[in-house]
Amino acid sequence: MFRPLHTFLVLLMLLAGSAQAADRPLPPVAPLNAAQVQALVNDLKLAGEAITDSGQVPALGIAVVTSSEVLLAEGFGVTEVRSGGSADANTVFRLASLSKTLTAGLLALLVQERFLNWTTPLEAYMPGVHFKNPQTAAELNLEQLLSHRTGLPHHTFDLRIEANEEFHALVDAFGTVTPKCRPGDCYAYQNVAFSLAGVVAEAATGDFIDVLMAKRLFLPLGMQNASMGRTALVNAESWARPHVRRRGRWRAVDPLPTYYRLPAAAGANASPADLAIWLQALLGARPDVLDSKALAQIGETRIDTPTEIRGNGWRGVRLRQAGYGLGVRVFDYAGHRLIFHAGAVQGYRALMGVLPDNDFGVVVIWNSETSAPSGLFPTILDRRLQLAGQQWIKLPKGGRPARAAVR
Repeated sequence: MFRPLHTFLVLLMLLAGSAQAADRPLPPVAPLNAAQVQALVNDLKLAGEAITDSGQVPALGIAVVTSSEVLLAEGFGVTEVRSGGSADANTVFRLASLSKTLTAGLLALLVQERFLNWTTPLEAYMPGVHFKNPQTAAELNLEQLLSHRTGLPHHTFDLRIEANEEFHALVDAFGTVTPKCRPGDCYAYQNVAFSLAGVVAEAATGDFIDVLMAKRLFLPLGMQNASMGRTALVNAESWARPHVRRRGRWRAVDPLPTYYRLPAAAGANASPADLAIWLQALLGARPDVLDSKALAQIGETRIDTPTEIRGNGWRGVRLRQAGYGLGVRVFDYAGHRLIFHAGAVQGYRALMGVLPDNDFGVVVIWNSETSAPSGLFPTILDRRLQLAGQQWIKLPKGGRPARAAVR
């Protein structure tokens, strides 16, 4: 039986916290006690079922952790609206730009092992790459690549990737692009340029990035369903098909190969169970793989990104400061440090963040282009930080149960 809208709204109220946020930086909030944890988990399970039953998303994955415990790692809904099975903790989703966090972790390991150096110029690793300003390759380094301070305009060549051009052809075309600034002097989000970091890692080690990810991160951490590339996604035992709206109904489509051509920026796949492990690693639970020095390098703000705190949603209300580290965004979330990233490609959306000082991490990921589940992310953070209740989740009108969304 599908839950009506009023049940969904009641669940939103259950998820809301009660304490007010202060105007100054706050100390860590006391950990949730056992009863609070159980109540949070129960409410999230109900919310996950309600969101998928509403018809606004076919499959939804949620992971919530502390450094010592996986509080929840579960899938809800169905992997495909016509004939898919039930989503669960091991259902694989495409991660889109959450991949950047994995690339940052990989490169931090390679820097520690002296395969790479954050400040060595790009031309030392890739002498064949040329830019319109001949000095760019001599100035641009890995630290600037991973913090989007390349000097190139925002989203350079993204439209050409979406038009199905090959990555190597776009690398050759960097010489035609008029720079926005010198490397290091300004922020402009990149996907194609960011992926040069993966090529550098391959050149330094002799391994392809899918092998590097498996050897250095996925296998050591025990991320059993994590992988790189489109082929690995569709060959997974359980994977969430991407969905788009057509004539008011969800239709499953084939995963586009386009951004998979940028593996370092957007080429990873993982399940809620895998992402729970990755959150714990980002919280410092796996110093055998990612130690405190690597995490500090990743999470250090390299440049301010004030546009992130604009708007009417949770970012505009909760964020006080915003910047970019190495493959991660660094936010002040109502006085608490939040290491964050979002991801979006056709048919997939994801939000991921950890509160290092509060020992808490969250991932929400789904297989459609609706924004309806996105409010779960700040709702869970607010619950952990005991912030005043906000109805972040806005369910669009006209929702239908996912199983009844097609004739």
